[in-house]
Amino acid sequence: MPSDNLGAQQAPLAQLAEQLTLNQRVGGSSPSRCTTGFLTKLAQSIELLVSNARISRPSQIVRDIAWGLQAALTVIGIIRCLTSSLFALAPGQPEWTLSPSPGCNAFWLSPVSPLSKKLSPNSSVELCNLAWIDFPEASPIKPSKIRHTLYVDQHQVAEFNELGATVVRGLFTPDEVAMIRVGIEKNLASPGPMFKIASQPDDPGRFVEDFCNWNRIDEYREIACESRAADVAQQLMGGSSVRLFHDHLLVKEPGTQQETPWHQDQPYYNVDGDLNCSMWAPVDPVAPESTLEFNAGSHKKGWLIPRTFMDNQAKWFPEGAMSEIPNIEADRNAFQILGWELQPGDAVFFHMLTIHHSYGVPGPNRRRAFSLRFLGDDMVHAPRDWITSPNFDGLNLEIPAGAPMEHDLFPLLREASSSTSQ
Repeated sequence: MPSDNLGAQQAPLAQLAEQLTLNQRVGGSSPSRCTTGFLTKLAQSIELLVSNARISRPSQIVRDIAWGLQAALTVIGIIRCLTSSLFALAPGQPEWTLSPSPGCNAFWLSPVSPLSKKLSPNSSVELCNLAWIDFPEASPIKPSKIRHTLYVDQHQVAEFNELGATVVRGLFTPDEVAMIRVGIEKNLASPGPMFKIASQPDDPGRFVEDFCNWNRIDEYREIACESRAADVAQQLMGGSSVRLFHDHLLVKEPGTQQETPWHQDQPYYNVDGDLNCSMWAPVDPVAPESTLEFNAGSHKKGWLIPRTFMDNQAKWFPEGAMSEIPNIEADRNAFQILGWELQPGDAVFFHMLTIHHSYGVPGPNRRRAFSLRFLGDDMVHAPRDWITSPNFDGLNLEIPAGAPMEHDLFPLLREASSSTSQ
């Protein structure tokens, strides 16, 4: 057993413990120390024991115990690195490493760890519970070498299936949030043909919407095709293929009083089926009073009569032909309502039949949101007798009723995956 060189191992041991005390970051919030700091204290205690052992010159068995404690701590540190569910790349370092950020749903750039030399440009690493990861140009480890296995946990999948909505914190990177902002400002500066003002003329603010701009705004296309949003949608839909239905811009300027009434989305669409998912992501902080709210479990009630948003008219069905949206505002305590305060990078996902709404935006802040609507395996074309929102004029001449939405307007983002966690 080594004995005389115990003291020489103290510095690397403390260094390892310090490196395992990693920073973490969730959804753009300020970094904070993870709970792994206890390793540093443990290292210090062991080093004190080793130091005392060297001074008092104890028996060989005591020195062996001290050496064993040091070795055990090193093994614990390495195991913690290997088994942690999140990893990050550390740019700007002389060596590159994938380092864990335990207990969070995103990652923080960490220092180089002792494991860095084990990674090479050909490393292949499986990442679980990954929210996002950056690959600076200088990195020898490329995105193609990273296999993403899980973006949402079982609780979120169950929440989506049973309640009709869930939240994913830190889904988008700061760079992606900035990209969405650029896309939104491009959209506002150059509205598309479906752009509309959805607030009254006397509203002190303004609520505007636009649809189907991914094929002319590069930032929208990048987010739809390359971000983790489609991966989350796939897992929430049980491994289904994922096809883009449309993008949707929603901007409520400061002081907007216009509410979005309680409604379902699917009756306004030209698609039928159950495997679908909508994503709604703000690029501004959203307070509870301005967030999207959902009537939990309402996606299981089937269609409810759609009405116009501005004047509450049932233009498409005779009064009484279908059940009405319940008057949730009359007695909110009688309903289970889901809603989350959101930060840029967060996103909510919900079923197209989940009843939802939002209030206006009081105060000086904007509420800019970008939404993507995804179609799963069983979604088919369903031409309506009314104008849908968005309206795909002439689509019935290209896609028969009941046929899959296989068309250039609706690109396939992800193939069906039988191995995706359910």
